[in-house]
Amino acid sequence: MRDWIKIYGLPRTGTNYVQSLISTNFIIQTTHFFGWKHAAPFYKIDWTGSDWAKPFGMERPDIVAKALPIKDEVEKALEIGRFYFIITVKNPYAWYVSNKSFGHLKLKRDGITVLDEKFMEWYNERNNQYYDYYQTKPFNTHFIKYEDFYHNGYINVLNEVQKKFNLEIRHKEYSNFTKVIGNPSDLSPRGEHDIKKYEDGFYLDLLGQEAIKFISKYVDKKLMNFFNYEIL
Repeated sequence: MRDWIKIYGLPRTGTNYVQSLISTNFIIQTTHFFGWKHAAPFYKIDWTGSDWAKPFGMERPDIVAKALPIKDEVEKALEIGRFYFIITVKNPYAWYVSNKSFGHLKLKRDGITVLDEKFMEWYNERNNQYYDYYQTKPFNTHFIKYEDFYHNGYINVLNEVQKKFNLEIRHKEYSNFTKVIGNPSDLSPRGEHDIKKYEDGFYLDLLGQEAIKFISKYVDKKLMNFFNYEIL
């Protein structure tokens, strides 16, 4: 009987990076049969696996065909608690700049547009779903904060995952990635994660005071407290 893991998280929170770290360093099966890791829209998230055959809320014969051989095993893993969830999160100020750099936001450098408010709603709604699920099943759910890779190092982050789920390590030492699959960005070259951009207030310099005030006003304060993020 194999262990399974599913990674969720908003775009630009390190989902690809975490996927690479987990699949390379631990003996565990990762799956996308419960919907893609960004799992939009919100209400399509399926925590139970009951909708595994329709991972995007619609029929996908190609994915269903690939999933059939493991259907019984995945359902058993869910039943006995050997199916785990990792959820990636990022500080909302840094997340805002990450989306801006990838062209996901249409904003002035020091100003706010109407579209930006929808992004903060997205941040709050999705992370509240993650928060609510964690409250019901904390034993099989683990949060990874993107900035912890910079502040604590990837080894400590992986050690926490290993301890939480008692996972078997593939090699004697952990392997890290300086490059992962990604899209072009003005802030980081194609394929390189931006952990180092936390140095010297990098994100704050790019945000500007108006954007900082906007995020501080609209971000869910309960989430900020739960993730131990500071409201600026």
